[in-house]
Amino acid sequence: ALQLRREVEIHTRLHHPNIVRMYAWTEDETLVYLVMELAAEGSMFKRMKRDGPFDEVQAAQHAAAVASALQYCHERHVIHRDLKPENVMLADGGKRPMISDFGWAVHAPAPHEARTTLCGTPEYLAPEIVRGQPHGKAVDVWCLGILLFEMLVGRTPFADANPAETSRRIVEEQPSFSAPDAQHVPFLARDLICKLLAKRPSSRISLEEVGRHPWIVLH
Repeated sequence: ALQLRREVEIHTRLHHPNIVRMYAWTEDETLVYLVMELAAEGSMFKRMKRDGPFDEVQAAQHAAAVASALQYCHERHVIHRDLKPENVMLADGGKRPMISDFGWAVHAPAPHEARTTLCGTPEYLAPEIVRGQPHGKAVDVWCLGILLFEMLVGRTPFADANPAETSRRIVEEQPSFSAPDAQHVPFLARDLICKLLAKRPSSRISLEEVGRHPWIVLH
């Protein structure tokens, strides 16, 4: 109940074209009802499952839009902490991505930003979370890097059937573009992905810089 109340309190205050609007909520004796903005095309996950990876232009435009939404959240001291294709909805004929599901979101103003809760989706977890270290807004930057790789390739870069191996790869390995399904990713996109997926949080590219990255500007 406390987590749901926090989600509602955070989400209802966010007004951005790339964040699903939460208009209102109500409850009865057994259920809570959330009145949300319609995303007629469904989730990015559903779209990729049906049609495969995005083309380069679509991926760049979606990445820029999601980065803008995350930057808006961070300016309001909100960390999403669970960015993934299932939590990105598509509207306007699939052209407008919108972040949804703020169930793991937290309001964390500086200097109390660092959190220690183990949360998120295993293959999207940032290295600092895997290591059990305090984490902050940079985990959303990491998740954007995983999301961008998945938009272009159709899978995440570190996933393995063995969860322990997934965790080891997240902490120790760099994203690989040598597999046949990843060789088509252009150099500039690889550059952005690697800058988003820097192992040290302080070394990751900022969300503001994402919008100025040559690959994003190109598209």
